Amino acid sequence: MPPRVARVAYLILALFVACMFALSAVVYIGVKEANDAACFRKNQAAASRIAAQDRRLIDDLFAGFADALAHPGPDTVQKFRTDLHTYQAARAADDRERAAHPLTAKC
Repeated sequence: MPPRVARVAYLILALFVACMFALSAVVYIGVKEANDAACFRKNQAAASRIAAQDRRLIDDLFAGFADALAHPGPDTVQKFRTDLHTYQAARAADDRERAAHPLTAKC
């Protein structure tokens, strides 16, 4: 093979290899972005579920408080205390779950 043809063949091979590296980089970035987006959607859904549960618990807590004020007595006070302890325990569990599903972190 003449030297000029060999140089052209090596140049074409080098361009082919460079194109394959560029293509693999683009594919890798696309797959990584898709995975990150899926992770963010999963964490966002978890955060939304936690917020809805927290709102429900606060609503229950205020309803119990209003009931304890409207109908004072040992039973309503005990029920309010139980609701308060339930809220505190659920809030601690929610905080742990929020830490497990941060919205800013990558998976």
